[in-house]
Amino acid sequence: MEDIAFLISAEKITLEKMEKAFGSARLPEDIPELQEAFMRAIPAVKSIIQANTL
Repeated sequence: MEDIAFLISAEKITLEKMEKAFGSARLPEDIPELQEAFMRAIPAVKSIIQANTL
């Protein structure tokens, strides 16, 4: 998550941009573990973005 936090702060990524990206992400349907990991990561990424916008 440190890499994600760095990219969010360096690129000034907004929650609106990430919401759009989350919605358009395409994950392989035949790898449920990847889908689960992606869904678990979303709240953490949103928290990082919110912390960087304070």
